[in-house]
Parts: sequence; C-alpha cells; structure tokens
Amino acid sequence: GGGGGGGGGGGGGGGGGGGGGGGDGWRRRRQAEAADVSQRRAREAEAEAKLSEMRAAEIGARCMLQLEEAEEENRRLREAEEESRRLREAEVESRRRREVDEVD
Repeated sequence: GGGGGGGGGGGGGGGGGGGGGGGDGWRRRRQAEAADVSQRRAREAEAEAKLSEMRAAEIGARCMLQLEEAEEENRRLREAEEESRRLREAEVESRRRREVDEVD
C-alpha cells in the first residue's frame, strides 16, 4: 500500500513539470497578444493621424474658399463705391451746370 502511495507522488511531480511547460507557452501567448495589441494601437493611431491630416486639409480648403469669396466681395464693394462716387460727381457737375445756365 505504501509503495502505491509513492507512485502517486511521482505522478504529481510529472504534472508539475507539465505545468511549467504550460507556463512558458502562456508567457509566449501573452507576449504575442501584447504585440498584437501594440500593432493594433499603432494602426489606430496612424489612421487617426491620417484622419486629422484630412480634416486639416479640408479646413485649409474651406479657409481658402472663404478668402477667395471675401476678396471677391471686397472687389464688388470697391466697384460699387467707385460707381457711387462717379454718380455723386456727375450729380454735382449737373447741379453746377444748371446753376451756370440759370445765371446766364
């Protein structure tokens, strides 16, 4: 009976060895998972950077468009001011002529 007990103890030792081997595999699996997570995070960060770059380009394009529109509006305002000035000058000239004609 005692000898049988000793055999059981030996089996337990073998199991412990197997556990050690499993520990190495677990560590390698954890390292591989950590590497996968790192790669995924790096890809996500790269995608976010590209998205930010695209947003910046879109904002830049919108700013350029607004600038062009503002310049066009300024040009129209300058033309309107010039036209208004010409009309005022023509009105003054017309009034002056009428006054000269009345004097004659």
